Amino acid sequence: MPDFSTRPWRDLAEAWGTTIGPIILIVFVAFIALAAARVFVHGVVKTLMEREATEGTAQELSAIEVKKRIDTIDTLAVNVLRFLIVAIAGLRKASSRTISTAR
Repeated sequence: MPDFSTRPWRDLAEAWGTTIGPIILIVFVAFIALAAARVFVHGVVKTLMEREATEGTAQELSAIEVKKRIDTIDTLAVNVLRFLIVAIAGLRKASSRTISTAR
């Protein structure tokens, strides 16, 4: 059984706790947020556009045009949320790195 109090193991455990672990956690949470955002946005856009197609100004449009609108708005909203989530995750990663190196 290796002695975990010796140098290579001790350094690995310290790096895991201060650098590697938080980065993996941030990336994991970002992927979960991206998946949830995609599902949430698709549901909201589809519901709103279906309502618009039955009640609003989109009544004159064909089903193909409504589908194109749904796809366009869905793609735009998902890309905006993706940018925000990646930017926040990157800033969080950078701030966790500066905090751990400042100690």
